[in-house]
Amino acid sequence: MLIPELLEKANEAFQSDDITQAMSYLKDAGLQGEKNAALDYAYFTMHNSPELTIEYLNQIPGAEEQVVRYHKLLIGYFNGAIVDSREVANTLISLGKEGNVQALLTILSYLPTSHSHFNTVGKWLNKVSPNICSQLKIASFYIQNSENSKDSEIVECLERALQFEALPSEVIEDSLPIIEYKGILSPFECSYLMARFETLLKPSMIVDPDSGQGRYDSVRTSYVAPITADLCDWIIRKIDLSIARHSNTMANQGEYLNLLRYAPGQEYKGHFDAISVKQNYAIYQDGAQRIKTALIYLNSVEDGGKTLFPRLDLAIKPIQGNMIIFDNVELNGRVKPLSFHAGESTISSHKWLLTKWIREGATNYGKLVHGT
Repeated sequence: MLIPELLEKANEAFQSDDITQAMSYLKDAGLQGEKNAALDYAYFTMHNSPELTIEYLNQIPGAEEQVVRYHKLLIGYFNGAIVDSREVANTLISLGKEGNVQALLTILSYLPTSHSHFNTVGKWLNKVSPNICSQLKIASFYIQNSENSKDSEIVECLERALQFEALPSEVIEDSLPIIEYKGILSPFECSYLMARFETLLKPSMIVDPDSGQGRYDSVRTSYVAPITADLCDWIIRKIDLSIARHSNTMANQGEYLNLLRYAPGQEYKGHFDAISVKQNYAIYQDGAQRIKTALIYLNSVEDGGKTLFPRLDLAIKPIQGNMIIFDNVELNGRVKPLSFHAGESTISSHKWLLTKWIREGATNYGKLVHGT
């Protein structure tokens, strides 16, 4: 069969929920040169056998094209088939120098802003896509009168950043507890998340305790953008892994990240993040209880916008790049009364943050993106 017929057969199989057969057709279409089909098949198979997946991508026409090389690297790195940080760094730099935008954004997410390395890579990106540079306000992170860095210097910096090291933590409240990590995200990463996913924002909902369905309510008046598996790029995977490692959980225990924006006057009134099993059993089935919550502040807010823990008489001020993690339940599964919290309204500015709920077991999102 030729590519059009293979794609048609794949669509028919998808409609019949025969995913294995659909992927078989996509595999064959990829071998005939349909790159999107090849990549879809590769992401479907990557967890079970990343080495074989990379071998497959090496066989398709156009295997040495930038887009294929980038996705081979992503699949290999996040699934343990490529463990040499120097190899990853060199490949990203090579792709970036060739003008691959995804590689350049990935590199920038590992580099410290206000540094000559960031300036240099930002200029590479500006040559390829000045529009993206403008949207992300790349120039605002530059240091003035900086000389261009050598490629070898950037590789060394990137190699070090790829080798995960836990950030120092501070227990800002003992009885829950609440743990704070400073600078978990760089200013660039915060800007990237806001710019990329802002168009997906929609009014937030709460779960109706009677129907189990989402509904709008004055309890929660922010806007939310779910960063679902189909939107999960290198940077999102990187954040997922960082949250998992700092919370001593597995990446596949996480729900998808949510980008939240609070306009002046918007708030999230007092609530628990733990799931009521009796009222929300359908939600509970996907990974069981929400054992932990992670909040990452994407901008600093001076007038309001604090995360409030009323029963602890505690208010946490949003500071860009900082993350707090707290427990929602006891070891026996009972809801922790002290985890009751709220998102205070701001007065004159927007508040942006990233949230992740961490479950007791693997979630559908976690298994799809990070494997079992």
